[in-house]
Amino acid sequence: PKLFFIQACQGDKLDPGTTLINRTETDGNSPSSYRIPNHADFLIVFSTVPGYYSWRNTTRGSWFMQALCEELRYAGTERDILTLLTFVCQKVALDYESNTPDTVIMHLQKQVPCITSMLTRLLIFK
Repeated sequence: PKLFFIQACQGDKLDPGTTLINRTETDGNSPSSYRIPNHADFLIVFSTVPGYYSWRNTTRGSWFMQALCEELRYAGTERDILTLLTFVCQKVALDYESNTPDTVIMHLQKQVPCITSMLTRLLIFK
C-alpha cells in the first residue's frame, strides 16, 4: 500500500463547528483474492477538508499530527489504519478548538481531517 499523510491548509475557510446530534458507524468486508485496479491500495489523509484552514499549536505542532501520533502510539499495532484514523478524526474534531481571543474571526474554530481510502484490505502495523 501507498500511504500519504498531508499536513497543510487546503484553503482559507474557517469552521465554527456545529452541535453534534447523533453518530453512526459502518463496517465493510473485502473479497480475499482478486485482481486490483492501478489506483487500488492508496490511502491519502489530509489534515483538513478541501477549502479549509488547518490549525496548529505553535509549541506542540498541528492538531492533526498530534492526534495521529497519539493514536499510533496508543493502538498502532492493535487496530487497522482506518479505525485508527477514525479515532484521529474524532480527537481532532472534538478535543481541539482554536484559542485566539485577540483575533475574533479565528477564535473558537474547529477542524476535521479528510480521509480518501482506496485500500482493498485491512492494514495493521506490526
